[in-house]
Amino acid sequence: MVFQETALWHWMTVLDNVLFGPLALSSMTKAEAKAKAIALLTKFGLLDFKDKYPGQLSGGMKRRVELAQALINSPALMILDEPFRGLDVMTRELMQEYYLKLFEETRLTTLFITSDLDEAIFLADRVLVLSGTPAKIVNAFEVDLPYPRTFQALISERYLAIKENLMRALYGHGTPEATVLG
Repeated sequence: MVFQETALWHWMTVLDNVLFGPLALSSMTKAEAKAKAIALLTKFGLLDFKDKYPGQLSGGMKRRVELAQALINSPALMILDEPFRGLDVMTRELMQEYYLKLFEETRLTTLFITSDLDEAIFLADRVLVLSGTPAKIVNAFEVDLPYPRTFQALISERYLAIKENLMRALYGHGTPEATVLG
């Protein structure tokens, strides 16, 4: 799981943060965990920062460390709760593209929680609209934008149609088109 707020231990290095889960909670040997951590940090462009502390990293770098921290455990499901909230616009968009590339490589089942419509449409294959408390699914939309997705998708006619229908469902201005599943 990747939380809204940074969940790195500030007294541990990048490498130690990534190693914590498998060393504390799994049967992975230290050598296996370290090899896997080094591979992930290399993939995420963070190997040169393995001995740095979270306070020495940018917001996007911290998020990539948290992704490595979650992925090292080979999860069957990845849960991300507003993981890019609080990042500046450019870093947020780079992290969205970065996560899409990671998803396309791994095809890892992901539950991505966001209140940003553009982010939901850009990253998802399916968008679920939740009610207020207690939350329940009130609508579901298929996002049939092609892969690989780039920010060009955000100006396509199909994207705009999906966003319009999603906004209608959220704000109650009419009936969403037939792509609603729920």
